[in-house]
Parts: sequence; C-alpha cells; structure tokens
Amino acid sequence: MDNAPATLAGLQRPDLEDLDESSDILEWVAAFTGSEDFSEELHDFVTAHAADFVGVQLDAGAMEHRLEWHEVYRQFLSVSEAKIERFLASRGFSAGEFHHRCVEELARQEREHRHSRMSFFVQLLLACTEYEQFLAMMVRAANPELECLADLELAASNMLETAAVAALRIEDREALRIEAGATLEWVAKARRGGAGAITEREVEARAQEFEESCNPILDARIEEQEQFRRK
Repeated sequence: MDNAPATLAGLQRPDLEDLDESSDILEWVAAFTGSEDFSEELHDFVTAHAADFVGVQLDAGAMEHRLEWHEVYRQFLSVSEAKIERFLASRGFSAGEFHHRCVEELARQEREHRHSRMSFFVQLLLACTEYEQFLAMMVRAANPELECLADLELAASNMLETAAVAALRIEDREALRIEAGATLEWVAKARRGGAGAITEREVEARAQEFEESCNPILDARIEEQEQFRRK
C-alpha cells in the first residue's frame, strides 16, 4: 500500500495462506498487517483525511501541530487496533495474548542482545503507533510531490557520484556533473517554496528531463564498452 507507514512498508512478512494452527500469534499479525484487507482499510482512512495535511512541511522547525491532527491520530489508532483485534478474534486469539507475546519477544531480544525477525516486527509495529510516524504518513499521502522530489534528489546525487568515478570522456563527465548539479539546485528551490508550491506533475516532468539528458550519455558509454568486448 502506498500509504503504509514507512517503518513497515519494506518488511518481509509471511502470507496468511502459508500459516497454520501451529504458527505464532506474531506471525499471524505480521502476515495480516501486510494483507490487502488491512491495507485497504488504512488506505481509505488516509484518503479520507489527507486534505487536512496538504501543504504541511515536516522539516519546518517550528511547525504548528494542530489539535485536529491529534484527533485524526487517535482515530487512526482506534481503527488500526480494532482491525487487528477483529482479526485476532477470527483466529481464536485475544488482544491480551497478543500484547503478552509482544512483551515476551521484546524481553527475549533485550535478554539475548540480538534481534529476531519477530522482535524486529514488534518494534516496527510499535513505531507505527507513534504520532510522528503517523504525521509523516499523512503528509506523504497528501503531498505526493514531496516524495517525488526526494526520489529526484537521490537520482541526481547518484549521478554526481557516477560522474566522479565512471570511466567517461571528460566532456561526458562534465555534462553529467552539470545536469546533476542543476537538478539538485532545482530540487532545493522547490523545497524552499514549500509543500503545495509545486505539483507532482511538474516534478515528474523535471525528472523525465533529467533522465533524457543523462541516460543517452550513459547508454552510449555502455554501447562503446560492448563493442570493445566484441572485438
């Protein structure tokens, strides 16, 4: 789900159909939080409240935290917890059993000074209940251009590194350096304008322009290397 909390988005979890009666309650919850059923309800919630977070900048030092945001946050926790509790009940588990297992797994991790996959999941799940994580999720959903900007910034930074170390002609190296530098300046200017000052479409257009400027140079170099190998 695009609007999933960032802490859980990349976590590898089992599929529900791969579990059975002998599976740990933590495995069941981990699988459920990665399921389409759980994701769709969270997506609907985020979509319904995203308008309240349009134009919000997370990196603003003195950002005002509005009272209505905290109310939406409490609703989010209520919806998420109720969804998990209903799932637990459908599998014959109680919320108390789940809580006990979470505490037990974290205590084991603390005692043994090493993570297991499940202790890692519990810590990530707890992180998702924090207000700052919730706010980041809502801001990403309400301002998709910010995520596009981050992707473009990373691509330009990587290109600068490529220009510095790749086996390229001097003029090609300089062309990549100039384009990457100009793109980073464009991103910085867009960020200074704040969320809402630029659209997702404008960022995507700039990203396409960046690729069209850099990719032919890299593709030509790759083709030269292939021709050299074939000789």
